[in-house]
Amino acid sequence: MLIGFAILALVGAWLVIQPLGGIGGFTRNYNPSVTGNCTTLTDANGGTYTLSQAELQGGNCLVFAAGGLGQEVVVLTFPATSTLASIIPNAGDYRTWLYDATALVAATTTTVAAGTGMTLLEPNDGDAHDVIIAGGQYARLECWRQPSTDLTCTVTEMTDAD
Repeated sequence: MLIGFAILALVGAWLVIQPLGGIGGFTRNYNPSVTGNCTTLTDANGGTYTLSQAELQGGNCLVFAAGGLGQEVVVLTFPATSTLASIIPNAGDYRTWLYDATALVAATTTTVAAGTGMTLLEPNDGDAHDVIIAGGQYARLECWRQPSTDLTCTVTEMTDAD
């Protein structure tokens, strides 16, 4: 089955598209300047790190490099939703990042924390999945813009399947 797409708007470098036909309800922003580049994060605060707009806008991959004091427990905090307004500007828009903690030792953990105006969700699968990412693992971070200026974000830890 082929699905057509309608171009809803071109805002700066952002192309807003929506599917035609029986699939309803989602809008995806496509920014051709985001090419999947990885942003390297370094722990300069002894275990705490707040993501910046530039880091989140710079690519779809966040790599946490080993180093810094107190890195056995890293707290990675999203910025306030007002900071993310230019990255996820419209209600229904979303953005996904891959968090790569493979450079961190297995005894390290990263706890993802919500920024102001954000609801942070974790899997409810009866397993040990939560907003804590083990060292040596990956996680998918995904945020959706709500009809207000708030965001709902999910954290899904993933293990190498090889």
